[in-house]
Formats: sequence, C-alpha cells, structure tokens
Amino acid sequence: MKDISLSFENGDSIHYRYGQLELRDKRNFGYCPYDKIEDYILIYWEQTQDKSIIVIGNTHMKKTKKYVLSSDNAHYDDFAALYNIMRDKSRCDIQNSIIEAENYKISYKPIIIDKSEKSFMEGQKDVHEVRDNKAKCPRCGSTSLSANKKGFGVGKATIGTLAFGLVPGLLIGSVGSKMVEVTCLNCGKRFKI
Repeated sequence: MKDISLSFENGDSIHYRYGQLELRDKRNFGYCPYDKIEDYILIYWEQTQDKSIIVIGNTHMKKTKKYVLSSDNAHYDDFAALYNIMRDKSRCDIQNSIIEAENYKISYKPIIIDKSEKSFMEGQKDVHEVRDNKAKCPRCGSTSLSANKKGFGVGKATIGTLAFGLVPGLLIGSVGSKMVEVTCLNCGKRFKI
C-alpha cells in the first residue's frame, strides 16, 4: 500500500504511511500524532463534481476534523484512496449530514504518559543504574566506560592569576579538579558524574 500525503489550502495536512495516520495543522503541530488507522473514526464522506469532504475523528481528539479538497487539486485521487483505506480499516460511524458530523461527540481519552516516559522527557540522568548496579552510557547503553578525574586547569589558573593575582589564580585553577569525567568506549560520549 502506498504512502499518502495530502496538503490543504488552509495549511493542514494528512499523512498515511505504514498503516499509521497523522493529522497536522499549518504550524506542523499534530492534531493527533501517528496512530494506527484502526484507531480513527470515519464520520462523514461526500464527493461531488467540485470537491470531496471527509470528517475524521480519533479518541485522542476532542473534536472531529473536517477536510475539503477541490476536484482540481493534484491529490484528488489520493483523497479518494484515503477514504477507501479508512472505509476498509477504520471504525466507520457515517453521519447523514455535515452538520451531524461536525457535532459528532467523540469519547475523548487524553494521551497519558507513563512514569518511565515522563522521566525520559524531563531529562534523563547521565548515568543509569541497572539491576546489577552497572553504570551505562546514556546514548548507546554500553557498559564499556572509562572514568578519569579532571586535574588542575592550567588555562583557568593563568587567566585567574592575570585577573586576580597569584593565590586567587591558583584557587581558580583547581576549580572542578575533583569532578570525574566518564567516556563511553563504544560511542565516545563524554559526561560527568
């Protein structure tokens, strides 16, 4: 089955690929992120000589979304193909009129992010503990790591000495000398603990 990408005059778009459907607005913000086409609801379809209208819903959308495509659009055949795919694979609850379709009540279910995804989105710690208490790389997950203690910063000490004098310069050079920098031997990512 081929991929379908439809763009509309108001900037909205519909993308279908690999059995997933996504509805986007002009800001390229997803009304509904890629979801299985089976999770969408085909609410209305009308095809006239001038245009085609489709109304689509999903349980993750608060309202239905109407799309209109004129018959002179280059993607007119793709629009009909999308209707056929949705008719075969989506839940169909076809309404009698466009007004009924636009007022169709969807049983809205917000997308809930579970705790593991939430911690990922808030920013992961650089080193993760696994069950056997081994540190691993945050990028590739490798446990092949090399740890080195940062030493005295000669550059920081020189600048500190020129700016503040000998004793403060030496103190500035030692700032951060106790930090441990870990390097992943697999992917080369460097991070501090």
